[in-house]
Amino acid sequence: MNTWYHVACVYDSVTTAQQVWLDGSLDGSRLASAYNGLWGITTIGATFQSGNASTFNGYIDNVRFEARAKNSTEILNDATLHVYYSFDSGSLIDNGPNGINGTAYGNLLSTTGRVNQALQFNTGPYVYYSYTPFYFLGISGHPFSIALWAKPTGSYAQQTLVFVERPSTWCAHVLVMTSSGQLVASQISACSPGYGGVFTGAIDEFYLYRRELTAAQVWALANP
Repeated sequence: MNTWYHVACVYDSVTTAQQVWLDGSLDGSRLASAYNGLWGITTIGATFQSGNASTFNGYIDNVRFEARAKNSTEILNDATLHVYYSFDSGSLIDNGPNGINGTAYGNLLSTTGRVNQALQFNTGPYVYYSYTPFYFLGISGHPFSIALWAKPTGSYAQQTLVFVERPSTWCAHVLVMTSSGQLVASQISACSPGYGGVFTGAIDEFYLYRRELTAAQVWALANP
């Protein structure tokens, strides 16, 4: 109750397997007869029996239909990949499943990236996102993973790569480069951080997952 769940239903026409996935994990499956190819009016949030409607009591969001059977890796990504920014050609568009686009503050430039193009940060400009789509970062004990490519071009000077803030509530410097060049993951409950400063350099291929990545998955992101 009062919790978002990712639900996926898959029908494989080759194997005639029907699958239901919940939050990226297989919840149930069976072999079915061949699909008859029926079509008509599609209804979301209700079913009709003998002319009577039985409605769903809750919220539904981001419904997608694809005319193929997705594999387990794709479904896990759909359920847990929150945002992915390629930053190609200076774009702040979310290339992930949720369409959470960013807003530039200052003049951000496009530069050669680790993969295609990256964003160049020069002592001032940054990318801003509303807190609301990232609500889970404020939930105690909620898993998440952040992956990105960073190429510093100035002195480290305690530069912040990722900073999360809920106004008048809490702040978190999630990823920081210290003055000695060490990468630090930290969380601060008040908005008086011990680390800070703008990042100077390029950032590319930014991923945020609502789960813990395995070592193999981190390796794959580090070797595109």
